[in-house]
Amino acid sequence: MLGGLGVVAHTGLTQIGQEPVAASSAEPEVMDRDDLLRANRNGTRSESPKPEDELEDVTKDLPRSKAKPEVPDVSTPPPTDDPTGSGGSGDQSDGDQSDGDQSDGDEYGGGESGGGDSTAPCPTGSQVEQGLVPNAIKVHRDVCHRFPQITTYGGVRADALPEHPSGRALDIMIPDNATGWQIARYVQANAGRLGVSQVIFDQQIWTVQRSGEGWRGMPDRGGDTANHRDHVHVTVY
Repeated sequence: MLGGLGVVAHTGLTQIGQEPVAASSAEPEVMDRDDLLRANRNGTRSESPKPEDELEDVTKDLPRSKAKPEVPDVSTPPPTDDPTGSGGSGDQSDGDQSDGDQSDGDEYGGGESGGGDSTAPCPTGSQVEQGLVPNAIKVHRDVCHRFPQITTYGGVRADALPEHPSGRALDIMIPDNATGWQIARYVQANAGRLGVSQVIFDQQIWTVQRSGEGWRGMPDRGGDTANHRDHVHVTVY
């Protein structure tokens, strides 16, 4: 023994002048991978980390949204700025367009009680219609109902020109110039419907053949009747 120190062999105790201290001779337990797996399965070492192939799927407990993704509704077409919903050409009428002939002739006026049946015999009689062609009769009846204030007409008579002798001309005697122009323009506007070829009034002439030139002046023949100032002369086909 040295310096009063004593070592007791094979006891696992060491004396250093004090109380004996136990010296641990146990080695730490070392577990391999298989031991860890068995311990985890048996619940004996739950604190040990689990290997990757034993990790539970932690995503299965995450909350999942039940909302469905928003899908745009394509069943209804988007609105158009077309206030109208046609697609087409915006200023078209309902189809009631004039064909060029003004059948009623209202823009040229008429008698105070005009507008009757233009095909019925005239109240003033049908004597003037003797020898007239159908279109001339049509003009007579149309004008007499449209302008009932007119009561005097001229039909077939001898003349140097062929219109009156052949029954293709009608003279409409007028009370004043304004009424004469109303009748002349009315017959002009309805020339196609009435079968009119020319109109003469107030020393002016209008013909279908030269309608693009409008009313044309005529030479002075000397008097009101010769210059067609007191009556409207109508020639038909």
